[in-house]
Amino acid sequence: MALLMLLTACSSGGSASETVTPTVLPTSTNVVEAKDDHVEEARALIQKAFSYDASGLEPVVEEDQASFRFEAGEKDYYIVEFHNGYQYPATLYHFEHLGEDQDFDLAQEDDSYFDEGLIETAKTFVKDIYGVDCTEATVHAYGYKNKIAVQMETAPDEVFSVRYYYKDTEPTGVLFCKDVKALEQVMEKNEAKQYL
Repeated sequence: MALLMLLTACSSGGSASETVTPTVLPTSTNVVEAKDDHVEEARALIQKAFSYDASGLEPVVEEDQASFRFEAGEKDYYIVEFHNGYQYPATLYHFEHLGEDQDFDLAQEDDSYFDEGLIETAKTFVKDIYGVDCTEATVHAYGYKNKIAVQMETAPDEVFSVRYYYKDTEPTGVLFCKDVKALEQVMEKNEAKQYL
């Protein structure tokens, strides 16, 4: 469920635009049962990706699912979600801009918000966290609401979508999916502008 929320949410702090839209992405049957080692792995990934020590935080765990939410502040939290059959977490994300720029939509703006340097940063981010070389990946980039998504298809069943808050040059998260069409459908539902 968290993956669907992340893909469709607008980081608008609970507005109607955060409503989950049905997609063909993994359902709850794909989500693995939560285990203690998942919590430690989630904490390690948060440290690696965002240089944040979550060791003092107890995660909120979706019932019987390996989806962990570490609350660092009132509008500041991290989510890590594991799925069956996925060699990487489906979601590794830092929400820290909830409620900001609710009326802003990159899809309605010119292309000046997109910088091609975000692609190299996204490739480095995935390499540093998961050890995956994205230099030969097929790359697409999108803008919607207050997010920029750099989508990298490294294999037909291996897609990383690195997300940025539109004012930042450092990633705010990465989603992993085995179905590029599913991610494209999410971009369509969000009426995203395609940069690449």
